[in-house]
Amino acid sequence: MRNGLSQPGQLWLYRCKPQDDELFSSWLVRLAWGLAVKLQYLCVRVLRERPGFLASDLDRAPGLDVLSRLVDGTGVSPERARMTGLSAYEGVLWAQYVERGPLPWVLPIGRLGRRRIGHGLQYCSACLQEDRVPYFRRHWRLAFSVVCVKHGIPLRDACPFCGEAIQFHVQDFGLRLLPFECMITYCASCGKDLRDAPRMTDELVSESLLRLQEFLMNALAEGYSSRLPGGNVYSFSHFEGFRYLMRTLASAGRGARLREYLLQGSGPLSSGNGQRQVIEHLRHADRLVLMDLCAKLLVEWPHAFVHACKASKVSSSYIIRYDASVPYWLYRELRWELADQDYAASPEEREAVRAYLASQGLPVNDFATDVLLGRCRRPRSCTRESEEPPMRWNPRGARDRIRRS
Repeated sequence: MRNGLSQPGQLWLYRCKPQDDELFSSWLVRLAWGLAVKLQYLCVRVLRERPGFLASDLDRAPGLDVLSRLVDGTGVSPERARMTGLSAYEGVLWAQYVERGPLPWVLPIGRLGRRRIGHGLQYCSACLQEDRVPYFRRHWRLAFSVVCVKHGIPLRDACPFCGEAIQFHVQDFGLRLLPFECMITYCASCGKDLRDAPRMTDELVSESLLRLQEFLMNALAEGYSSRLPGGNVYSFSHFEGFRYLMRTLASAGRGARLREYLLQGSGPLSSGNGQRQVIEHLRHADRLVLMDLCAKLLVEWPHAFVHACKASKVSSSYIIRYDASVPYWLYRELRWELADQDYAASPEEREAVRAYLASQGLPVNDFATDVLLGRCRRPRSCTRESEEPPMRWNPRGARDRIRRS
């Protein structure tokens, strides 16, 4: 076999190491180019994978056998090789990694055979331009990654020239001779270089969004963040609540009130997908808008969030989904600040009020008990003319009518 690649335990003549935060598929493409072999040959003949290996999502969970052979051939440490896959975010982005099926925050590639029809990979053209050896970052596969913190510009999720999805792994398909230059930055559809992308006129990013993106990236690197709501908790609790908030803003239901209030009446998202939005299925432009809205809501948490919800008449019952868990740092504010249900007294409280009424020689009944507990308002005969009955901030039907005798 060519270049001695078939001999186990022998280092390959070309053995580039993964770059900082490099994606597994990016590293694999650069290895194949440096070894002067096609990617399919490297995967099937050298790494001994099945012929349909390239049709799968290579970055989700590189198999232990593949990583072991890459470690033997390149000399990198097993831990460094494992860190190129998205599964290395376990314990940071999620409490537990799921190998198959939808995964929160991971953009799906939407494959059709070997080719990708989904926009599951993003990039920063400025980063690719500055790289001495261009490569794709691992965090570019994440839905909340919408802005390049280094350059302060939005990422892209498609070729700026033809609009097709990024699929650098198919560049050598059908070629008789391999090019001298690694084609990882070229569009597989139109052949143009992504590094030559024209600068967009609307690339201005708000300071709050840039700060939020930086906080999220720090939490992704450190495993916690003291600058995000909730304090020093595990970072996956931050990300879980943040995704819950984004889904609320993206929804076509009651949460749309909050989005329309913040956007001053803007319509639905351009890539919406029904009543319950899946953040990972939205295109970059929509996720950029949602991230910017979240950045405004998280400023001086929770005051801006509570004010926006009350102004748009969105209570906790519209946000909390009982088929999904909500991290405590978000649930606490929803229940304490935005609950619009009547107060429910405990049996012990009701018994204490009954005992007080009896000791004062007053009638002991449910109505008198509810009045003292604030469960209903006093009759007009018992209410001072200057006393205004308290009004709920989000009135909802018959429960808010003043009870009269």
